[in-house]
Amino acid sequence: MKLEDIIIKYPRTPHIQGSRLQPGDEDLLKQMSSFKGFDDVEDVVNRLEDHLASMRYRVEPVILLESNDRLRGLDHITPLHDAIVEKKPMNITYLSFHWPEPQTFCFSPYILKEFRNRWFVFGRRHDSTEQILQNLALDRIEEVSPAPKNERYVKDKSFHPQRYFSEMIGVSRWPDDKVEHIEFRVSASQVPYVTTKPFHQSQKEVSQMEDGSVIFSIDVILNFELERDILGFGEGITVISPDSLAGKIQKRLQKMLANYEKH
Repeated sequence: MKLEDIIIKYPRTPHIQGSRLQPGDEDLLKQMSSFKGFDDVEDVVNRLEDHLASMRYRVEPVILLESNDRLRGLDHITPLHDAIVEKKPMNITYLSFHWPEPQTFCFSPYILKEFRNRWFVFGRRHDSTEQILQNLALDRIEEVSPAPKNERYVKDKSFHPQRYFSEMIGVSRWPDDKVEHIEFRVSASQVPYVTTKPFHQSQKEVSQMEDGSVIFSIDVILNFELERDILGFGEGITVISPDSLAGKIQKRLQKMLANYEKH
């Protein structure tokens, strides 16, 4: 059992005042971590214990988590979480990077998803003519409020979050996207990094080359996040297949090179 498979329900009162754990709360987490299969929870408990100790005894923490104090939209997590649990539609005012002005619409949220310190909510927009899953970034949400009483929560029995996200890296996909088999060659100097931190849970080692490089494979949909991860390794990774992905990476590298040649 993994942490993402666990749903913890707790009463509204007494609540964790000021978003800080109260005496006894860490004991409950310790009990959870002692159960067989709760490996991920134990990691969370260790980090929370370090945070609590640093506050209680005014000592420097020995664990630092990645954070961004300027990240927007975190205040929307609680109302959206409550709406998902209670299956209630919400009115959302949203400003896409591609829109000149914000739009307000009714939205049925299904799940909150965190990806590399940025939060997203997935659900259905009521006024959309296309019955597709919508992905909204919380940092682009300007306001969340209860929907009019005449609006009904729109369910989607075909949406299975774990399956949906297991087929990709990140949060971006189109309805018709299919999982593709991808093979890429990693230079000898970069092999340890790709081996110890796989691109995806489907990653496999295909073959080792004489020069120390290794060919790996993953099975995911092709999206922007995948391209960005590959480009992050620079010359250390070469996409072998499919040709469509190799072509996209090549074009982006050519544009990058052109940017430098202008100066």
